[in-house]
Amino acid sequence: MADLVSSALSAERIQFGWLVRLRWVSLAGQALIVAVSAEILGFDMPLAALAVVMGVEALVNVGAGAWLRRAPEVRAIHVAGAIAADLLLFAALL
Repeated sequence: MADLVSSALSAERIQFGWLVRLRWVSLAGQALIVAVSAEILGFDMPLAALAVVMGVEALVNVGAGAWLRRAPEVRAIHVAGAIAADLLLFAALL
């Protein structure tokens, strides 16, 4: 029983959960910045490409959240993979 509790509340599980929540905040901020830059500031940006990248980011986050709810164990490699995916997606936005 103690193993189940420690597994469910492992540091990696908590970190991964925070990454999922932070991604949603990040995605909202990205959408706001793109909208303000395009509409208010009048910057000419590839909106379709930015929307695709943000859509992929949202799908990855939905999948990560679903996986987190079902995963029996979260390891450090999973957290590292999530951070690597974030770096690739942020680089694609730039």
